[in-house]
Amino acid sequence: MKLSFQTLYAVAVSVFLTSCIPSARIPEKYDPANEKGLVVGSIAIKNERPIYNSYDITYRKVGSEKFSRIRIIPEQVTKMKLIPDFFDDDRGIHLFALELPPGEYEIYEIYFFSNGGYIQETRRSGEFSLKFSSRPGIISYIGEFNIMPYNILSFTNVKDKMDRDIAYLTEHHPGIPWESADNNTLVTHYQTIANKEIGVLMKYPDFIHVLSPEEPQQNKEKIKNESKPPFNHMITLTTNPYNSLTSGWRRFDAEDSVLYDEYHEEKTDNLLSSLRDSKLQISHESGVYDIDGLTFRTTTITYYSKKKDELLFTTVILERLIGGANIFSFNISYTNEIDKEHFFEIVNATKFTIRN
Repeated sequence: MKLSFQTLYAVAVSVFLTSCIPSARIPEKYDPANEKGLVVGSIAIKNERPIYNSYDITYRKVGSEKFSRIRIIPEQVTKMKLIPDFFDDDRGIHLFALELPPGEYEIYEIYFFSNGGYIQETRRSGEFSLKFSSRPGIISYIGEFNIMPYNILSFTNVKDKMDRDIAYLTEHHPGIPWESADNNTLVTHYQTIANKEIGVLMKYPDFIHVLSPEEPQQNKEKIKNESKPPFNHMITLTTNPYNSLTSGWRRFDAEDSVLYDEYHEEKTDNLLSSLRDSKLQISHESGVYDIDGLTFRTTTITYYSKKKDELLFTTVILERLIGGANIFSFNISYTNEIDKEHFFEIVNATKFTIRN
């Protein structure tokens, strides 16, 4: 029998899938009297470039060095194409089921592999720990994990999509009592940072990286050399060099809020003039935004390519006079909607004890 290249390639991929992820396949039957537990969830991948040759999610029993993988391999005969169980808007949803002996487990690393012929690339997350349990005879739903190539740790921001996923499993894999599944969606852990001087409390998810103190300090020293009061850095959170949130405050020696309004307008005009003088292609709009019942002024600046045919990134500055003495601000830069959502969740959860 003569095999064409395409057929041989398809056979190779089929064997690769079967040998690498038997544990992630959805079984046709599961007996509640089973001594093993059944852990289920979903992985969402946005249907846009880049699509990698493979996506690996590694997990292991806590305390063990042995590991297993959930591996997703797009169709790649002619071009890279996601083949999910179903689509939810523009995201491909890949369901998985792990039949595991009882115990505590952890997902601890993800990585993507791209094979461009002469150029190969592997993007790794570094180790983290998302713990889950397997209990005998129990179906445990642990959530939806989101994969973003440029924000690899967004994977740890787990969403509860149990109703959607269990409905699909019930329809397409009716041999398992999915209605008995427990909702054990993994919980995102948060860190807090507070400053009593300006009366602010912020919470942020621990999957977002906190920039090391050195760089904000360098920025602070640079600002000190300027004529305006120094910027007191509170925290900078980042998912990659192009997506970040910086918060902090600057002293404002005036009690009259009208003076602050004039100051804000002049500062914004100077910023926009400076950007235009630099020949940058921008658009902007001003507005207001409520945080914890306080109204902040906003300036949104969108940056474009030279021909203005491609959106590069967006910056949102939110600013308010706190207690008549300090100007507190958030500065958010983002290139995608998911990072924007993460940063605005942090902004929206911020609390202020000084209310004027």
